[in-house]
Amino acid sequence: MNNSVMVTKGILAKSTSFYIRLLLFLFSTAFSFAVALDQKNYLVVGIMVISSVFFFVSFSRFSTGEVYVYIFYFSLLFCLLRYPKSFREITLLYTLIFVLTFVVYLRILNAGILEYRSYLILLRNLIYAYFIVLVLQQICVILNYPIINYILGDSEELKLNALAPEPSLSARIVMILFYSFICMREIELRRPYQLFRDSLVDWLPWFCFLYLMLTMGSATALFLLVLFVFVRFFSIPMLLYIFIAALIFYVVSFKSYDSIPLQRIMTFGTAFLTNSPENIIFADHSASIRVLPIYYYLGDVNVFSTDFWLGKGIDYNKYMFPVLIPGLNDDASVGGIFPSLFLNHGMISGLLLILMVYKNCLSRFWSYSALLSAILVYSCGLNTQMSWLVFMLLAANRFFGKSNLSLSIHENRCIA
Repeated sequence: MNNSVMVTKGILAKSTSFYIRLLLFLFSTAFSFAVALDQKNYLVVGIMVISSVFFFVSFSRFSTGEVYVYIFYFSLLFCLLRYPKSFREITLLYTLIFVLTFVVYLRILNAGILEYRSYLILLRNLIYAYFIVLVLQQICVILNYPIINYILGDSEELKLNALAPEPSLSARIVMILFYSFICMREIELRRPYQLFRDSLVDWLPWFCFLYLMLTMGSATALFLLVLFVFVRFFSIPMLLYIFIAALIFYVVSFKSYDSIPLQRIMTFGTAFLTNSPENIIFADHSASIRVLPIYYYLGDVNVFSTDFWLGKGIDYNKYMFPVLIPGLNDDASVGGIFPSLFLNHGMISGLLLILMVYKNCLSRFWSYSALLSAILVYSCGLNTQMSWLVFMLLAANRFFGKSNLSLSIHENRCIA
């Protein structure tokens, strides 16, 4: 009898381990056959529906971090009391399955079913998969073949999406995957990751990462790469190496090969310093729709207004920003989590989201992980796989970091 119970528990543990790895895999990828025109990933929707069923039929151990998730979700519902006309069942239900999926993920994670080694291998293999798909896409463009897994991008400029819905999302996903990989390697090494020493051992993941960030044709990728190397491994010698590398890269790619991503960064940066919305839009319309919503939101802040704290209603951003930013469709939803969630649902809901992320995904508030997560998700909507993927990976990094508290490096260098 005891043997049969142990066998059953073993099968259940293996099935649950496979499920959580499948969940992370699907949230990290997008396949053209399963992505709709609005970039909704039906494979992700499917696994979330299954996860929501698990939430109601399973009896997993309760996680204290769940409380903050529930409080945040109910704060979104409070918006209905003030603006019942803005109520849309489908939006709140869609948010609910993201929330329930995250709760189920936390329960499995805290139960210790996901092994550190399995998580590390998954991260590394996902980086390899992105590299292989991007190379195949580039070969297809060069040979004028149909591009595999092409969803959004610009093939003429070699701006390709790899395994994400579009290039800028590909850059964000690869960045959080590689950062998590470095954190797990620190656990394995039992010391801080040394860039020049340890990268020689991890040369293949580093090569794939650098190739992806430098050749996917995304200005976001270049920005995240510099931020990662500069902030994560900052030192005076590193500052010198970065300056020399940047100078060489500028001369070779910008002067010789007309690097479009680098040109975009420089042109947009110059326009941004003018503090003129017209100049910013003219310099780069795509980048401006990520920056200008913040500009207009901060310019309209009134801390004495009830709307500031409780919000102006679901989809208010769809009415406000298309009027202020030329070139947007009348019902365009821009602004991402910040400022649109803060605008629609209020500062209280925004602060509760920050609290939820801090309690479940970060060990320290002021840290590189916190900075990275803010940069990666601020322009993404709440109901997107990108945002919740970041939350999931940071939660796993935090869990494995706390499981190795004897390694002091994780409080100071790796897990935030």
